Amino acid sequence: MLMSEEQKSNVLALSQLTNDELHVEMLCGILESVISDTVSGEDLVSLLTSSGLQRDRANLFVSQYDHLQELVALRKCLENPREQLVDLQWKFGVVAGSSSEGEAGRTFVQVKFISRTASENLVPRYVEMSLHKFYDFLHQLEKAKASLEYMNYL
Repeated sequence: MLMSEEQKSNVLALSQLTNDELHVEMLCGILESVISDTVSGEDLVSLLTSSGLQRDRANLFVSQYDHLQELVALRKCLENPREQLVDLQWKFGVVAGSSSEGEAGRTFVQVKFISRTASENLVPRYVEMSLHKFYDFLHQLEKAKASLEYMNYL
């Protein structure tokens, strides 16, 4: 695996830091650049140890590799939001009659998402789902809201 000059300088800077000087932002930047290149665990260990990082610390990064990939992806999403949810509307419905067997009396929910793009345009999106899936979706939204409130993003 070939490293860019930026990655080499970041890894070199990491290897020269002591325990007390290790800054989280710098570490995140280094890992983000390495992880975004989808390096294997063995390559990551050899890269970090060849740069002077102790083997046990390099192994710690590898053991947390999946979690680090999720954090990098989350960080990118938070820094670069693509769209903002502006409004969410729903309507309940019941199928009154149908030529398909078993469709009559089925309940459903039509959901309308309105989002604002980066260019400030409002875009509506429509989804239809069963009542059960809607309640699951609503529960997930409530959990997400609680998490965002806990992290003070709302």
